[in-house]
Amino acid sequence: GIPIVWDGTFWRTYPFEIHDPSANGRPTYDLILSETPKARSTQCRGAVVTAEGLLPCSKCSDLKFDVDIIKQRASRPYEQVRRHDDLNSDQLRAKLATTREKHNSLKLKVAFCVAFKRRLSEWREAFEFIGKKSVPALHRLLTNAETEGWSAKKILEQCKRAVDGKYTAKNYTQYDIDLAILLYKL
Repeated sequence: GIPIVWDGTFWRTYPFEIHDPSANGRPTYDLILSETPKARSTQCRGAVVTAEGLLPCSKCSDLKFDVDIIKQRASRPYEQVRRHDDLNSDQLRAKLATTREKHNSLKLKVAFCVAFKRRLSEWREAFEFIGKKSVPALHRLLTNAETEGWSAKKILEQCKRAVDGKYTAKNYTQYDIDLAILLYKL
């Protein structure tokens, strides 16, 4: 086999899953994991003995191109790698972080929509009640609601109390006062 020259931490940046027997597009080599990882061709003919020592066979010598392709793929951002099986540990972590951010964002949107739907139904209930019942001093009640920042739920409660005669809206407007004085003088 030939030594694999790898940039970065081999154990975190090499896509080991490509060697799974069930993986599609398996490389044409097997890994020999030692202190220095090596690639051995699946058609290895064994080492060649020369005067300089042991040299890899021609099949193993041709693996540099295949290893370089894997190295290029491993150095890309995960979005540029087509198959999930080709991702290395660092790419999977980056993908998980991005997916987690998207998931949290969607959870927040769902929570917002649920709260909005609940508030909308409260307003719908309040408007339906006001439309069906004759609420005494409704304009003063709504003025109080706006001034004091009442929720739709509280507006509905106060409207029901006003219809039952248990709530009388205060804070007369200038128009109410002028009308009362005019009626008094007549």
